[in-house]
Amino acid sequence: MSSAETTRRKLLPLQGNRRGFLVRAGAAVFCSSARPREVQAKALPHKEALGRRVFAHWHIFRRSFDNKPPQQDLYANYLSPAALGGKYRGSGGFIRERPLPRSPLASPDWSVLDMVHDIRAAVAVGIDGFQFNIGSTKQDSYLYWLPLLDMLAACERLDVTFSIMLSLDCAVLARDLPITELADALASVAKRIPIARTPDGRLILGAFAPERWPVTRWRQLFAELAAKGEVVYFAPSFLNGSEAFPYLPLVDAASIWGGNRSSQFAAIESFALLIRAAGKGWIAPVWPQDVRPKDFWYVEAGNSRLFRQGWERAIAADADAVAIATWNDYSEGSEIQPSTSIQHAFYDLTAFFVGWYKERKQPSIAKDVLFYFHRVESTDAQAGGSLQTSRFTRRFDDPESNEIELLGFLTSAGRLEIETSKGIVNVDATGGITSLRAPLVLGRPTFRLVRSGKAEISFASAYEVRAESQYQDLLYHSGSSDRPAIASSD
Repeated sequence: MSSAETTRRKLLPLQGNRRGFLVRAGAAVFCSSARPREVQAKALPHKEALGRRVFAHWHIFRRSFDNKPPQQDLYANYLSPAALGGKYRGSGGFIRERPLPRSPLASPDWSVLDMVHDIRAAVAVGIDGFQFNIGSTKQDSYLYWLPLLDMLAACERLDVTFSIMLSLDCAVLARDLPITELADALASVAKRIPIARTPDGRLILGAFAPERWPVTRWRQLFAELAAKGEVVYFAPSFLNGSEAFPYLPLVDAASIWGGNRSSQFAAIESFALLIRAAGKGWIAPVWPQDVRPKDFWYVEAGNSRLFRQGWERAIAADADAVAIATWNDYSEGSEIQPSTSIQHAFYDLTAFFVGWYKERKQPSIAKDVLFYFHRVESTDAQAGGSLQTSRFTRRFDDPESNEIELLGFLTSAGRLEIETSKGIVNVDATGGITSLRAPLVLGRPTFRLVRSGKAEISFASAYEVRAESQYQDLLYHSGSSDRPAIASSD
C-alpha cells in the first residue's frame, strides 16, 4: 500500500447510520494497517493505544451457516424445538431469533460476502472493529477458524477503517492445547492488515475469562509470540473480577464480562477503578440484554434501559475503549445486529451512542424517531411455556419489568403516547431523549408523537402481546418509526 493510500485510510471518517438517523461527525481514527515494529521505550497512554475504539464481540453466528433458503437452513433448526437433534426440546429451541434472513447467494465465496455485509453494517454505525471470539485453532474449524479467515478476507476487500481483534475464548479452547501450537496459529494471521494493533505496532490480543488459565501459561504464550516478532498489548475481559489481581502485571487494558444487569454497575465501576489504579486501560462493557432459552433463564434488562445505562456510564467514565456484548451471540440473546425480533433498534441506537462517546458530546438529533421495546408475553403469564419442561427463571436481583417502552428522540417538544387495550399513557416531552412506559397488556400497542393536536408519527408495534405460548419468548422485541419491520431480507 502506498504512503498516500495509508494516509487516506487513516483519515477516512466512519460513516453514520445510512438512513440519516443520527450521523456522528467524522473523526480521524487509527487505521489497523500498522505493521509490527519495535515498541517505543515510553508506553503510549492507553487512550492513544486503544484510540477510543468501539469493538463488538463477534461470536459463532454467521449471517448464514450454509447458504440455504431461510426455511431450510441451520437457523431454522436452531429456532425449532427439534434443534440439534432435540437437545433443546425442553426449552423450545436453541435460540429465539436469527439474523435477518437472506436468499441463497450464487457466488461460491458467499461466506466472505456475508462477512463483507457484517463489516459494512458495523462501520455504518461507527463500530471500529470486531472482537473475534476464537474457540479453536484447528484450520478446519467451521465455527471459529474458517470464519476468522473469511472475516479477514472480507476486510481486505473493503476500503474502510476497521480492525479485527483476536480474542481467545479460555472457556472453550482446550486447556491442554500446546502453547507453541496456539502461538503458531495466532502468528499465522497476525501480519494480516486488518488485525488490530496499537499505533506503535503491538498486537492487541483479547481474551474471554483469562483467569481460567494460570499466569504461567499466559507468560509462555507471550514469550512464544515475542520470539515470532509479536509484542502483545493484552486486553482481556475477565469473567470474575475478584480473580483479576494476579493477572494485572500481564495486562495492558482490561474489561469485565459484566454489565448484563443494572445492579452490577456499581461493582463494575469499582473494578474500573482497580484497573486504572494499576495503570491499565479501561474497556467499558455494554450489553443490550441477556436471554438464554437454552439454559432456561433470563436477566432483566428493563427494555432499552440497560443498553442506554451501559453507554452512559462508559461515556461518564471516559473509557479508553468500549466492548459491545455482542454483535451476534444469539445463544445469549445479546446481539445488536439487525435481527428478526429486535429489528434495527439496538443497532440504530448504537450509532447515536458511539457518536456521543467518540465526540465527547451528545449528538444533535436530526429527525424525530420513535423506538419501542417490549416482550411478546409477560414473564409471569400463567399460560406461557405450556410445553416446556420447566419455566424460565430470572437470574440475579434486578426485579422483573413487564412494561412497554416508547423511547423518543425528538427535535423539539411534543407529546408521546402509548395506546394499548387499557387506554392511553402519555407524557409531554421536551426535545431530546424521553422514555415513556406503560404496563404490558395483551394486544398490539400503538405509538404516537403528537404536536399541536396532530399525530406527526403514528404506528403500531410489529409484535402482539400474547396470553399463551407453547414455549416462552422473553427476549425484548423492538422496532422504530424510522424503519418498517422486516421478516426477511435479501
